[in-house]
Amino acid sequence: MNLHHLSAGEIGAGIVLFGSVVAVLAGGWRWGRPRWKTVRRRVSAVLDSVGGRDEIIDPASGKVLAPALPAIGVRMADMEDWRRTHDEQMALLTEAVSRLADQGDKLAALERRVGVLESASAERVIGKVEAVKALDVIQAAMQSQPPIEGGDADEG
Repeated sequence: MNLHHLSAGEIGAGIVLFGSVVAVLAGGWRWGRPRWKTVRRRVSAVLDSVGGRDEIIDPASGKVLAPALPAIGVRMADMEDWRRTHDEQMALLTEAVSRLADQGDKLAALERRVGVLESASAERVIGKVEAVKALDVIQAAMQSQPPIEGGDADEG
């Protein structure tokens, strides 16, 4: 193709076509680049979570920016260990609560028995006090009355 034989209209159409292609590419770059970065970040995050990654260290300061992320298999094994330990702890806790409830029942039964014994003991003490008072009344009555004639063998 010889450029010297092109008409002005063809050159103008070529410039417009070239400008349109550049505009489409620039728009696609401006529109598609952020989306491509988002896709790359998400794919990277998925791969890091599945395969794990080393800790991220700031090269300038040497500080750890993000801790190491173990692979998903390691994390699943850790969760299974935790669940197993949790289940064992819950079984022990349930057993302890059951024993505590049994101890509460036994304590209530003992409190009832002690209450019965205390009331029986109080009745015995009250009965003894009443018997002592009755004896005191009888003695006082015997001392206040004159002796009955002919009833004593000492007299005579």
